[in-house]
Amino acid sequence: LIGKGSMSIDTDNPLNDKSSLHLVSTSRQAGIKQEANFIVLKNDPLVGSIYLKGNIPSVSVRLVDKKKHILASAYISGIKEEWTEYPVKLISSKDEPEADIEIMAMGKGILDIDQFCMMNQSSADNGGYRPDLANAVAGIKPTAMRWPGGSFSELYQFEKGIGPQKDRMGKLRWDDFDPLSFGTDEFLRFCEQIGAEPQIVVPIGYHNYAGYSPDKNGRQDWLQRALDWMDYCNADSDNNKWGKLRSENGHPEPYNVKFWEIDNEVWKMDPKLYSQLVRMFSIAMKGRYPDVKIIGCGCGRLGKEGAGLDSIMIKDIAPYIDYISPHYYQTMDKYANNGVEEYGKYLDKLADWIALSDNPGMKIFLSEWNLDGIDMRTGLFAGGFLNRLERTPSVEMAAPALFLRHTSAPGWNNAFINFDKYGWFPAPNYIVMQLWRDNFQPNVVSFTGNVGDLNINSTTSDDRKTTCVKIVNPTEQEYSLTIKEGTILGTPVFETVYRDLTSRNTMTEPDKIKVEEGVFKVVANDVVLNIEPYSASVIKLIKQ
Repeated sequence: LIGKGSMSIDTDNPLNDKSSLHLVSTSRQAGIKQEANFIVLKNDPLVGSIYLKGNIPSVSVRLVDKKKHILASAYISGIKEEWTEYPVKLISSKDEPEADIEIMAMGKGILDIDQFCMMNQSSADNGGYRPDLANAVAGIKPTAMRWPGGSFSELYQFEKGIGPQKDRMGKLRWDDFDPLSFGTDEFLRFCEQIGAEPQIVVPIGYHNYAGYSPDKNGRQDWLQRALDWMDYCNADSDNNKWGKLRSENGHPEPYNVKFWEIDNEVWKMDPKLYSQLVRMFSIAMKGRYPDVKIIGCGCGRLGKEGAGLDSIMIKDIAPYIDYISPHYYQTMDKYANNGVEEYGKYLDKLADWIALSDNPGMKIFLSEWNLDGIDMRTGLFAGGFLNRLERTPSVEMAAPALFLRHTSAPGWNNAFINFDKYGWFPAPNYIVMQLWRDNFQPNVVSFTGNVGDLNINSTTSDDRKTTCVKIVNPTEQEYSLTIKEGTILGTPVFETVYRDLTSRNTMTEPDKIKVEEGVFKVVANDVVLNIEPYSASVIKLIKQ
């Protein structure tokens, strides 16, 4: 923030004198400038509000380009001496990719400024979500969404992320400060908007990086917070204080959240202790809402960290959990069948343990998986791994991470959806997952023949009118693959994604890797496919 006069800013608490920018104007006009490089569009106004208090006659809020030309202005008069929210709308005279905001005090006096929040009208009309990113998420038709994560869920207090956004208290986590403007209602409404089942991770008062144990004096507090959170999501608004609060916050009907996971990546805890806590949480949570599904956080690591967690949970508390939730991240060099099968065999072992447990109906929810990068190898791994999961009946749900990432983020560059203020681009894992999702069929069918190093899975629809064969070629060798009498199953449609291993999409080349038409021919009733090196492909056979 750059300006004339006297200024101070602190971000500890909202709407108080310590958290506000304080401007003393001793001239006819003084102001501040935020060099935020807003992208503004002539046909998509910026809308929002600003909190002000003081004795300045009036305030001008304006957009300027780099040459200081004014693109839009809004004037606010009648400034009160107590905090008041004033609406702001800025309609730019032209498209400008790097506009700045100026707030000008028009006259002498004192002005305090706080919580200046603007978004494009298109986002406001879309529930507060950027339309292009909302469409990107909806583009892979997720059946479930997990939130708030991830390590962010550790010590998360849901009550600080509900209600008017101006009253919310932020949270410093990892490398950034989150204002918690995206809270329970925003998440659940987004799930409703894109048609996904919500899944919420509740903390147990444990921190994975300091202490390695729950807050022993606060266990009941964290359990009560989980129960209150369930009430906020699922209780009737007439006879429950949390349900009533949800209604006051704009959602009278219960959200009916079904899936609840007990914390995240507790691998540095004593597995016995975590099992005790899961049992305690499950009894209380199912006692209040019998139909919910409880997910225990498993390990899934193949190394020493978290050793024994999965087996101890399955042995000690199987009747109290409906899912066990391991995680799996693989290095870039294991994008092929070796990385896929390394974990596939572990899932088979986990399924064997479950079958012998006191709850043989328990399923696996693989709540985090990915490769560590965004080049073509991630697409090959995603296709092969999804094939393996479809062939593993004990796996009922799976969720990749990272899902969305701003390109300026300093670490963990492996997201499916990558964005900046201008737009977004899909990583290869997104492209392959979308291709797989668009061609999902619920019934796995067997096949015979020599497929070499290809990773293949075949599925069919309930009415048997659509058969899909998903093929990953993680090698540098080109294959010719024949589906004997394939035309009897239907008319072929062949789509493929292929590039060299290190190719990737970028903000400047968002479609370098994309789905293309595959090459095939029909010989008699056989369908002969050309399988490119380093490719992920789907052949769909459709009966009319």
